[in-house]
Order: sequence, then C-alpha cells, then structure tokens
Amino acid sequence: MKNDAKEELSREVKDLAAELAEKIIKEKVDDIQETSLIDKFISEVGEDK
Repeated sequence: MKNDAKEELSREVKDLAAELAEKIIKEKVDDIQETSLIDKFISEVGEDK
C-alpha cells in the first residue's frame, strides 16, 4: 500500500513536471515568434518610407 502511494505520487510529479516544461517551452516559442513578427513588421514599415 505504501509502495502504491509512492508510485502514484511519482507519476503525478512526473506528469506535473512534463506539463510545466511544455508550458515553459510554449511561452518561449511564443515570445520568439512575437519578437520575430515585430522585427519583421518594423523592417517592412521602414522599407515603405
């Protein structure tokens, strides 16, 4: 019974760690994409002058 609880807790911790990593990666990618789009927009606006 104690072993089952440890295994369940271990699975839950792994799942939470994976979810957190996924969220962090998505945020980083979104930040990079946003910066890239902003830079591209600024470049295009500058070319129009």
